[in-house]
Amino acid sequence: MINESFLVMPSALVGTILLTLRGRGISFAELVSRIEWLRCEIYDRGSLVVDFGREPIESVVERTVPLNKIFV
Repeated sequence: MINESFLVMPSALVGTILLTLRGRGISFAELVSRIEWLRCEIYDRGSLVVDFGREPIESVVERTVPLNKIFV
């Protein structure tokens, strides 16, 4: 199945959340919380997210936000 071979990148998680805000701002803590929620939803539906390893999600988000600078 396509979901089983699909791998979601952290930048896609951040971009997805930012695109759903519709002009509203978001705190860093809320962004991290929503990314954790989205990551769980993706797993629950049978797809995979790139493993963050031992790195805290906050660090991953800090590195990923600049990749989505057009939305930030």
